[in-house]
Amino acid sequence: MKTRFSEINLIKELSSPRYHNLRQQFVARTFVNKALIFGPRHDDNLVYLVEKGQVRVYLAMEDREFTLSILNPGDIYSTHTSAYNSAMGDVRILTMDTMKFYSFMAEYPELSKIVIAVLGGILKQSFAIIDSLSFKDIRKRLADFILFQTDQCTADETGMVTVSLGLTMEQIAGIVGSTRQTVSTILNDMIRDGILQKTERGVLLIPDLEKLGKYR
Repeated sequence: MKTRFSEINLIKELSSPRYHNLRQQFVARTFVNKALIFGPRHDDNLVYLVEKGQVRVYLAMEDREFTLSILNPGDIYSTHTSAYNSAMGDVRILTMDTMKFYSFMAEYPELSKIVIAVLGGILKQSFAIIDSLSFKDIRKRLADFILFQTDQCTADETGMVTVSLGLTMEQIAGIVGSTRQTVSTILNDMIRDGILQKTERGVLLIPDLEKLGKYR
């Protein structure tokens, strides 16, 4: 499970002079840490881009929460879904009416291809999360989550991979659909078994990616 849908930064794309008119149509909004930005099926049908900070996208069912993604600057999302969107720290987003945004996509077909790629990533990620929550136990879900975070990491000369999660234990628990205590226990088991090594807060060392992938 990845914590973001795409590596494409739409804020960076919109900084191009050719998209100046489109950029001017967005309305900026700011939120403080932990503020609810949008709830499920928000009254206004909007798309938004994260300009500053991080936004947590999650589902809430009974007494449990499942994080779908953590949106970073340049990511795009919509208010017309079944997910909650909350601020992780101070956040600034750029919003636009969905139909108005679609009309601009017709005007800028090259940009629409980028947006379609991002939306495709959202759909793919959603199916992956459903599959993981339905068919994998918590130990495997946690191992998969850590493995996904190594996508952009490189091993050193000894084969050791360093992963900076930048997340609290509670946030990781929300991503894998478990509790803070359970995640903490499994991580300690992984460290004891030599699957992981811990150096500082939020940073993990992985001596053997294949061994982590086989962890049960």
